[in-house]
Amino acid sequence: MRVGFIGAGAIARSHLGILADLPDVSVAAVCDLSSAVAGETAAAAGGAAAYADVGEMLAAERLDAVFVCTPPGAHLAAAKPVFERGLPVYLEKPLARTAADGEAIVDAWRESGVVCAVGYQWRSLDVLDRVRAELGGDPPGLVVSRGIGPAQRGRTSSWFEDARASGGVLFELASHDVDLQRAVAGPVAEVQASAAGGLLATAAAGAPDLDDTVAVVMRFAGGGIGIVALGWTDAQDPPVYSLDVMAADVALRLDLAGAGSIHGRSRGTDVDVAGAANPRRASIARFLAAVSGGGQSAVACSPQDALGTLHVALAAERSVATGERIAVTGG
Repeated sequence: MRVGFIGAGAIARSHLGILADLPDVSVAAVCDLSSAVAGETAAAAGGAAAYADVGEMLAAERLDAVFVCTPPGAHLAAAKPVFERGLPVYLEKPLARTAADGEAIVDAWRESGVVCAVGYQWRSLDVLDRVRAELGGDPPGLVVSRGIGPAQRGRTSSWFEDARASGGVLFELASHDVDLQRAVAGPVAEVQASAAGGLLATAAAGAPDLDDTVAVVMRFAGGGIGIVALGWTDAQDPPVYSLDVMAADVALRLDLAGAGSIHGRSRGTDVDVAGAANPRRASIARFLAAVSGGGQSAVACSPQDALGTLHVALAAERSVATGERIAVTGG
C-alpha cells in the first residue's frame, strides 16, 4: 500500500514510526507548506518524494491512502481534494477548528464514499469493549477523566501557541477525553467549562499565552454526568491518563497508559483486565485494514463521530468565554 502525507510535523513523524514497522506499507510522498520540512520528513520516510503543493502531489503520485496531519484549521482544505480523488483519509484530530469546516468535511467524506478515520486513538483500546459489556447497555451515572501531563507537540509549534488556530489544550488535549467519554456514555446534551493559565506549563517566563488547565462538566443525553479535569504540565512524570466509569453496580477505572487496563468491580465481581494493543498503532492498523477491504465499519472513529466531539469542544470553548452552561446540538 502506497500512502502519502499532507502535513509533515511531529504527529506525522510519529505516524511514520508506526508505518515503518508494517511490511506492506510504503510512504511514497510527503507534502508540507514548508519545502524544507517536507524534504526532511520525506527523507526520514526512506526517500519519499517531497511536495509543497497538495494538488501537485495528488496529480503526480499513485496513492492508496493519505494521512492528513495539518493544523486543524487546514483540515478541510487538505482533506477535500483527497476525498474528491476517491482516496481514503486518516485525518488527525480534532476534526476541524469550526463547526462549518467539520460539517463540510463530513459532507465531502459522505459524497466520496471512501474510508475515513479520525485519530482519536483511545477509541481503538481493545479494553473499551469490555467496559461497554460491563455496563450492559445501561447509561453510566458518572464518568470522570484525568489528564495530567505534557503536550505532545510541546512549545515548538507556532500554530499550537495560537489558541485561535489550535483551540489550545481544550481541543488538542482535553478533546481526547471528551471523545472517549462520548464513546462510553453517548451523546452530550449540555456542557459547562472553565479554564485557567499561568500556573502549570505556562508559568515560566516566555511561555505561550495559553490556558494550561481546563475543567469540563458534561450532562449526557442518557442522564449521567461526565467530568474532564485536564492539566498541561511537564512536572507530572509519568503522565496520568485515566477514566472512571460508574453505574448502579459498576465501578471501573480504565488506566489509559500503554495498551490500557481495567480495574474495579462489576455486579459484585472483581474486574482486572489488561489491554493487548497500543491504541495509536491499533487506530492506524484498523484504518489500513478498512482500506484493504474491511470498509468504513472497521475504523474506530469516523468523521461523524468526531463531528459530535467537535460540537462538544466548541460548546465548552463558548462556556469558558461566557461562564454559561451551553446546550450542545449534535454532540
